[in-house]
Amino acid sequence: MSDRPEDQKHPKMLPSLVVGLLREKCRQQAAAIAALKAKNQGQAVEIEELRAALERRPAQSVEIHRDA
Repeated sequence: MSDRPEDQKHPKMLPSLVVGLLREKCRQQAAAIAALKAKNQGQAVEIEELRAALERRPAQSVEIHRDA
């Protein structure tokens, strides 16, 4: 580290451009996570609908005819 006054800035202070970029990155990640959650929720609903449809479907019987 230098003893120059301009080098004595607080190390945790980021330029506003960097802060803006980080906020945008976080916003994009949050949007991507929300989209994945919605997709997963939609798939879960579809699976439940298919399962319910299968449970309502009557059992299929097979008749075997033998020619004697």
